[in-house]
Amino acid sequence: MLGVLIYEHYPNTPCYTIGLQEAVTRDPHNILEPTEAVARSLTGSYLRFFQELLHRSRHQRLPLYLVGGAIRDALLGYPITDLDFAVAGDAIDLASNLADDMGAEVITHNRFHTATLVLNDVRVDLASARTEKYLHPGELPIVEMGPMLEDLQRRDFTINALALPLWEDNPSVMDICNGLDDLATGTIKILHKDSFTDDPTRLFRAVRYEQRFGFTMDSSTEELFASAVQDHSIDLLSADRVRHEFERIFYETNSYLVLQRLCDLGVLTSVMECLKFGNPVAAEERSNILGSLQQRSTFGPLVSISCNLSDNDRASFIKKLNMPRDWSKVVNDVGLIESRSDNLTKSNITNSEIFILLENIGDDAILGYLEITESDTLWGVLLRYISRIKDTQTMLNGSDLRDMGLDNGPDIGYILRVLLLKRLDGEIASEHDERSFVEFWMSQVSPHDE
Repeated sequence: MLGVLIYEHYPNTPCYTIGLQEAVTRDPHNILEPTEAVARSLTGSYLRFFQELLHRSRHQRLPLYLVGGAIRDALLGYPITDLDFAVAGDAIDLASNLADDMGAEVITHNRFHTATLVLNDVRVDLASARTEKYLHPGELPIVEMGPMLEDLQRRDFTINALALPLWEDNPSVMDICNGLDDLATGTIKILHKDSFTDDPTRLFRAVRYEQRFGFTMDSSTEELFASAVQDHSIDLLSADRVRHEFERIFYETNSYLVLQRLCDLGVLTSVMECLKFGNPVAAEERSNILGSLQQRSTFGPLVSISCNLSDNDRASFIKKLNMPRDWSKVVNDVGLIESRSDNLTKSNITNSEIFILLENIGDDAILGYLEITESDTLWGVLLRYISRIKDTQTMLNGSDLRDMGLDNGPDIGYILRVLLLKRLDGEIASEHDERSFVEFWMSQVSPHDE
C-alpha cells in the first residue's frame, strides 16, 4: 500500500493511500479521500479554484482531471502552490466561463490548447487533454488534443504522470506509469528514453525534484541524463528557457544543493564551460550573524555561479541567459567585488574607504557574496558595510545648507559628501560638529570657486 510505503521511507511526512475510498495518514483518526487530501494542502484562491472546478465537474459530469504535481505534493504532505487541470474537451471555453463567474482574468494559449486563470496573484492552468510531438529536440512541441491516457504518457516523470478524475464520487488516482510506487521509494524516473533530448529543461527539473524531495534518479534515468548532457542537449534551448530554469532553481529552498548537484553532473559547464559553483561557507557563527540581518539576498544562488569569471566570460554569461537588468547588475557587481577585494582587505581600511569602494555595488551582490566568500577578512568588511556603513546619513541636508547661506548646487553636493565621509570615520559625531565644519568651509575658498 502506498501509504505504508511512503511512511516507511519518509516517517515525518503525512501520507495517503490512493486507490482506496479512504486515505490512510499517520493519524488514524484523520481519514481523508484523495480530493480531501488535496484540499487540505490548498489555501486562499488555490482552494477556491479547486472547489469551484470540483463542483462543476461533479454536477455537470464534466470529465475534468487534476493532474501532475498537485497530487504528488498532496501525497508527500507539501502545500500545493501549482494547480494544473486537464479536461477531455475545450479547456479554453471552460476557463472563459469560469473566469466570468469568478471575476478572474483568463489568458489563452490557442497553440497549446491551454488557458491560465489569474485571481489575487494566483495562477491556475487548464489544458485540453493532449498529445505532444517533438519535431526537433529542444524545440517546443506540436500539440494536439487527445485522450487522457496519452496525456499522462507525454509527461516528464512518473511521479508527475498522475491524474485524479474529479467528476467521480470516490475517485482513485490514475497511475498508468507506476508513479505511486516511485513516490513511495523516492525515485525520479523518466517515461521514455528520448525524454531529456526532447525537452532538455527536464535535466534541470530532475535535479530540482531530487533536492526538493530528497529523491534520487534511478540508474537508467541517470545514464540517459548523462548522455543528454554529454551530447550538449542544453544548447538546443533558447536563452530565455535556460534562464527560466535557473530562476526556478533560485526559488527552491535547497537552491544551493540543486546547483551543487548540477555542477557535479556537468550541467553548469554544459551551459557555459567557465561556470563553477561557489558553495556557501557553512560556518555556524557566520550563519547566525547573517540570519540576524534584516535583509537577505534573493540572488545568492546567482552570485554563487558568477564568481571567478573573466570580463569576457561575464559578458557571455549575461548574453547566454539573456539576463534582465537586475540579474546583469548582480553578475557585474560580483566582478566589481572581486576586482576590489585587494583594496577591501588591506589592513586598517577606514569606513569611508569601504564606502567609496562599495557604494555603487548593489546589496544583492554583497549579501550573496557574504554567503560564499572564504576570506574571513573580506567577509568582515562586507558585513561591516552592509550592517553599519551603508545606511549612514548626515544630520544636515541640502535645505539646511541653503539656510546657512549655501546656494550653489555643486557646493552643496560636495559638502554633504565630505560630511558623510567624516561622519563615517568618526571625525564628526553631532549636528553641531557638522554645522561647525560647514561654517569653517564657508570661511575658506571653495574648491568650486577657484
